[in-house]
Amino acid sequence: MSRWLWVVVAVAALTWFAGCQAEKPPQQEMDAAKASLDAAKQANVDPNAFPDMKKAEDAFNKGKAEVDTQNKKFSLSRDYKNAKASFAEAKMSADKAMADNKAAMEKAAAEKAAAEAAAKKAAEERAKAAAMKKKPAAKKAAKPAAKPAAK
Repeated sequence: MSRWLWVVVAVAALTWFAGCQAEKPPQQEMDAAKASLDAAKQANVDPNAFPDMKKAEDAFNKGKAEVDTQNKKFSLSRDYKNAKASFAEAKMSADKAMADNKAAMEKAAAEKAAAEAAAKKAAEERAKAAAMKKKPAAKKAAKPAAKPAAK
């Protein structure tokens, strides 16, 4: 009987020790990746226009699936390295997509300003050319009146 008691105590101690030493899910990495994805979505980063955004979403989903897979395993055999790597990739890709989106928006704004400036300059040149056409017509009308008076 004493032998069975030691076996039960040993199994209980091992189970308790295993529970204390089990690797925890990478919650901080998941939260950081989710925050980056949410910020990118808030900035209206289109996954079709920016491949890094699609890559970030795929990596985040892969990380979540890996966490779910590892949570189903025995606590001592859990390994969240792949999930951590996926969340890091998701965060990096989402941040890159945000930066690319910001650069594209700044470029579009600069191009719009340049186009507006060119249109304004063209309108001013047309107005100037139209004013130049009107002046010679006024001089021609004044010249014929002056010639008959000189005779």
